[in-house]
Amino acid sequence: MNRWQEAKQAHEQALKVLSTTRDMRMYAATHCNLSDVCRHLGDLEAALRLAEESLKLAVALDLHFEEALAHLNLGEALLESGQPRQARTEHLETAQRMLDERGITYLRPEVERGVAETLLQEGELEQAERSARKAITQAEAQQSGSDEGIGLRVLAAIQRAQGLVSDAEGTLQRGIELLRLSGPKFELAQADLEMARLVLGDPARQEQAGFVLKEARSIFEEAGAQLALRAVDALEAQLAASRGNQRS
Repeated sequence: MNRWQEAKQAHEQALKVLSTTRDMRMYAATHCNLSDVCRHLGDLEAALRLAEESLKLAVALDLHFEEALAHLNLGEALLESGQPRQARTEHLETAQRMLDERGITYLRPEVERGVAETLLQEGELEQAERSARKAITQAEAQQSGSDEGIGLRVLAAIQRAQGLVSDAEGTLQRGIELLRLSGPKFELAQADLEMARLVLGDPARQEQAGFVLKEARSIFEEAGAQLALRAVDALEAQLAASRGNQRS
């Protein structure tokens, strides 16, 4: 519902209640969920701390799904922190192995997508593309429109890095269509950011860039997504500079 601050408060209250019970599986899972919420809000320090706590709990309790989820959360938080190699080798690939060994399918598209994003940041574009396409295929198999839409956004970013701008735009448009149908709004706004990056350099499409950035800002402000808002700020500054250059 894009109400991340309320979600944070609800999870914190849940942890207080669960600490008085013996439901340690739910206690570990709630740590995982709260870590994800903190990452979306831009509090990477809390996201990492909570993910590490949930990993210790999951290992101690022999909870395989929660252990894989904790590795995923650690990988995503490290990726946001600008540490893609550590995210991939220490956590995301570990999560992949655990899911494969235990026959767990639920998290596979998200983990594979995370691997693709780390490889993109590392400049390994061919490997990144293979992982992104695998994540899309996994999402299609699970009939998850949202995971498929996010996967297409990641693939579009990789294609943009490869210089395949036309292919990237077609891929991203398909992803946006799915995200408008399946949500969540936060991921639609992330796709808007990628569209802005694609069209920003075209003087004929700066109005479009401004429109998608406006939509992204509205969604991120509603959610309180601070890191994402900084990305909007940076792109809007680029757009303003480009418009200023055209006038001069």
